[in-house]
Amino acid sequence: MLRSVSSYRGFKWAYGNSDIDYKKIIDFLILSNICPRSIFFAVDKINHHVNRLCQFYNSKNVVHRKINTI
Repeated sequence: MLRSVSSYRGFKWAYGNSDIDYKKIIDFLILSNICPRSIFFAVDKINHHVNRLCQFYNSKNVVHRKINTI
């Protein structure tokens, strides 16, 4: 699974030489803020760019409000 999303080396860097188990993989691929393929990382980047757009246009919209609830 980690190799299919090109995250094996990142996982090994984050967790060292500890045993690979499904709980660590799930944590890494969903909640990690250092893995660029994790769901949390992607949502955080979306939030960052939506905030920048809101600042640029000096307005907030429904997208901004929804991404902040996530």
